[in-house]
Amino acid sequence: MGGALRVSLKVVLVAVFSVVVTLGPLVGIDMLVRWVAIHQGEGQLRSMAETMVAHAENILDGAATSLGILGAEHVETCSPASIRRIGEVVFTRANVKEIGLVDSGGRMLCSNFGPALVEVDVSRAERHRATVLGMLPTRLPGRKALAMAVGTDGSTLLAMIEPSTVLLELLHGAARESCHARIMLGDGTVVGVSGVGFETMQARDPDIMELRVASARYPVTAVVAAPRAALMQPFLAVQSYGKIGAGGLGVALLVIIGVTMRRRDGLEAEIDEALRAGEFVAYYQPIVDAATGRVAGCEALIRWQKPGGETVRPDLFIPLAESSGQIVPMTGQLMDRVQADLAEVVRRWPDVYVSINLVAEHFADAAIVGEVRRRFGEGPLRGRNLVFEITERRPLANIAAAGKVVAQLQRLGARVALDDAGTGHGGLAYIQGLGMDIIKIDRMFVEAIGTGAVSAPIVDALLELADQLDMTVVAEGVETEEQFAYLRARGARYFQGFLFSPPLPAAAFARFVGAFNGGSAEVSAGATRRLAAGTTRTVA
Repeated sequence: MGGALRVSLKVVLVAVFSVVVTLGPLVGIDMLVRWVAIHQGEGQLRSMAETMVAHAENILDGAATSLGILGAEHVETCSPASIRRIGEVVFTRANVKEIGLVDSGGRMLCSNFGPALVEVDVSRAERHRATVLGMLPTRLPGRKALAMAVGTDGSTLLAMIEPSTVLLELLHGAARESCHARIMLGDGTVVGVSGVGFETMQARDPDIMELRVASARYPVTAVVAAPRAALMQPFLAVQSYGKIGAGGLGVALLVIIGVTMRRRDGLEAEIDEALRAGEFVAYYQPIVDAATGRVAGCEALIRWQKPGGETVRPDLFIPLAESSGQIVPMTGQLMDRVQADLAEVVRRWPDVYVSINLVAEHFADAAIVGEVRRRFGEGPLRGRNLVFEITERRPLANIAAAGKVVAQLQRLGARVALDDAGTGHGGLAYIQGLGMDIIKIDRMFVEAIGTGAVSAPIVDALLELADQLDMTVVAEGVETEEQFAYLRARGARYFQGFLFSPPLPAAAFARFVGAFNGGSAEVSAGATRRLAAGTTRTVA
């Protein structure tokens, strides 16, 4: 009896051990994969929430700057001059739709749209330090805007911000169908929502992971939530490998998980290879001087030419290169190309300049200054032949640091241009804080000329602003005679667009410059007459 019991116990222990040995790696791998998935998912959600808060703060900073400018100028009445000044400030902030003067009784007396007695109940808005934020009704029935005011004693200035611009859209693809993100005020008022509604998501799967990040400067909180099952989805294949491979493959699967987590997108890897192979080339779009009929310069544009002859559109790789940081070495290669391509052009026409696009990362420190000095310190192209463009579509993390970089570039003889003016984050703050030399009017505003669109007056305002600040203006995307005539009549001098020429390879651009700037006096005079008449043609 005792022996039989010992045998039975041994059998049980062996069976248990066998189960542990057999199932242990499976359970271990399963638990490990779940932990990695949830841990990484939590990090992704937190990163998304922090990015959303930073974006919202940037939008609110823009509105606060606008109110600060008007407050410093003592805009306190509804005189025509005050309304006009409010309008000038509003157009520099693409996300601020209206700024109005509100009396102590909560009535908006006037705004950049003119006089208007509209009730705006600021008393219910969220207060945080000196800032007042609230979702208030607009002059459009059924529409609300995020309102910001600084100080509420007596009459005050109130900025109305388009809510959709405060919420940075980070959910794409399947995530939009299963996850949730929102920006809300401190009292819980929702400013914007992305993805599915929170209640809908929770009804589908109550096992939810939610991350909240609050702004330290404004009463704004970002909330990002996702079902844990959705966070596990990218790891299901790895989990299956672990179950199939069991014990011996466990370590190998850990390596696979590590490699999988670090593996970059296929296109990103292709870009790395293209950088090593030197497949990125420069095309040059002429910038013409309508006053002289000559080519003043050009903008250098990156093109990706694969060995088989295929050309990849810039919109397919530039955004990825910017987000991955690959745009920095790509820009370095572009500068080398520019020095080689335009050497002869600059020897013959020393005043011709080339405009090169930089991104926010270039203005984080002075490394770009050293690169420019190294690449353009000795060759035919020098600082005087360079313009560096910074787009307004992506925010600068530190305007003070960027201002120092701009000043160092200018000390090298280069100029700095604000690209896409009026379309993004910086506006007047960039112009004032960075000491810009040139404003480039974005093509979306130029396209509005002659269409009756409300964007067309922004062109007039930009031209007037540049004239007051003694800045050069370049109109981009000029494609019709009507656009050219409109801009020319209002004092615009420099033009870039398909009306004059598309982006050209280096050799074709050199011929274009020769035709306009003096292959011969007769050719140059003819080009000048065509430009003055508003008729040009591409010289290929």
